[in-house]
Amino acid sequence: MARLDTRQQILDLAEELIRSKGYNSFSYHEISHTLGVKNAAVHYHFPTKEVLGLEVIRSAIQRFKDFKEETASLSLEEQLDAFIQTYSINSENDKVCLVGAISVEFYGLPENMTNVMKGLTRLIHDWVTNLLAMGKAEGMFAFDMKPETKATMIITNLAAGVQIARLMGNETFSDLIKGIKTDLGLNK
Repeated sequence: MARLDTRQQILDLAEELIRSKGYNSFSYHEISHTLGVKNAAVHYHFPTKEVLGLEVIRSAIQRFKDFKEETASLSLEEQLDAFIQTYSINSENDKVCLVGAISVEFYGLPENMTNVMKGLTRLIHDWVTNLLAMGKAEGMFAFDMKPETKATMIITNLAAGVQIARLMGNETFSDLIKGIKTDLGLNK
C-alpha cells in the first residue's frame, strides 16, 4: 500500500467509525486491524486520535466547500435537493451525519476538535440560510420566520431524521423530506 493510500484509508475508516459508532467508541487498534496494517502505521500518519479527529472534520469542511462549488450553477431548489440528498445517502447507508455524530460527544472532545466542528457547522448553516434567504426573496420558498431559524429547523430535522430512520426505517426519512419541502411551499 502506498503511503498516501494508507493515510486516506485510515481517514476514511475513521470517519466511517465516527459516523457509525462515535468518536470515543473506536480505537487505533480497530483501524489497524480492519485495514490490515500495523498500529504504528496509524500513529505514523496521525500521531494522536485528536489529530485524526481534526483531519476527519477538516476533510468534511473541504467536501462541503467542494459541494457548494459543484452545486452553485444549479437552481436554488436543485441545490436544496442536492443538500437533502447527502442526508438521504446517510440514511440509506445507516450512518448519521458527521455533525450529528460528533455533536453527541461534543463536551467530551478535545477543544481543538470542538472549535473546528463549530466551523463546519457554521459553514453549513450559513449556506442553508443564504439559500433560503435567496429563495424567499425570489418567491421560490415560502416560510414565515427568519431564514436563520428556518435553516436551523431544516438542518436539525435532517440530522435527527437520519437517526430516527435507524429505528423506524427509511420511509420515515422520506416522509420527513416531503414535509420539509411542503413546509417551504415546494410540494403544491
